[in-house]
Amino acid sequence: MRPRGEEKTHAKPSSGYWSSTSATAKRRRRKSYAAYATSDMRKPNIVIIVLDTLREDHAQGLDRLVDYGFVKYQNAIAPAPWTLPSHASLITGLYPSEHGIHESRSARTNEELAKIARVRMGRLNYGIIGELENEGYETVIITANPYITDTFGFRAGEVIYVPR
Repeated sequence: MRPRGEEKTHAKPSSGYWSSTSATAKRRRRKSYAAYATSDMRKPNIVIIVLDTLREDHAQGLDRLVDYGFVKYQNAIAPAPWTLPSHASLITGLYPSEHGIHESRSARTNEELAKIARVRMGRLNYGIIGELENEGYETVIITANPYITDTFGFRAGEVIYVPR
């Protein structure tokens, strides 16, 4: 994601990346984004790469991203055993029991779950994606997972679905 209207650059990003993923840390960052947006400084490009179910021994070459300022988490723990609620937690900073985007007795089909997910993500302003858009960022989701699309509430300026 990059601020709207800014040119793409290939320079190394500056330091200052947050490495905590707790809900408390995300709440603190929200305040930081607002303070940062009011300054005269250029907004940084933000790239979030999520590789769902990728084993480390199959991730050859990704370590080179560290040279460009990316953070590699050594001990990431999913808040749910499957994609949709885990990614909703990643984007919102909330546990599945808090955001409510997970299977339940009331959602027995994918269509029912998709409707629940869209409504709840909308109520949460689409998490960090919505917050970044409010700050003037251009947002893009590129995904090969049908659960990480606008059908299930993952809305961005552009959602590109690449079927497997």
